[in-house]
Amino acid sequence: MEFNRFVEDHLSNYRWATKDEAKQGWDVEGILKNRSNEILKFDLKPLYEYKQGVGKKGSTGSKADKMVFETNISWIIIDMQELKKYVIKEKLSIVDFNYVLNNLDWNIEIKK
Repeated sequence: MEFNRFVEDHLSNYRWATKDEAKQGWDVEGILKNRSNEILKFDLKPLYEYKQGVGKKGSTGSKADKMVFETNISWIIIDMQELKKYVIKEKLSIVDFNYVLNNLDWNIEIKK
């Protein structure tokens, strides 16, 4: 995982979460360079292998503003507010990543 690289290359004025803050579902806060001037909280948790396949755990109670996924060629940033609305509306416990990429409006892809 190269999440430190993501933080250093793509966030300004960043600050890592304390242990207590990390329990709120976010890992780092900062400003997304060349995209915003807003301080946002990012969930950088890595992908894991589950029975259903590779995935990432999240919570509708998370205080993260964005969830970051790493692929071989890019960083995918998903808006948590939009994702939470979709999960609650559809009453989902598992979300298909490809569906999210193709159907939610606020996704950003940053090439590595």
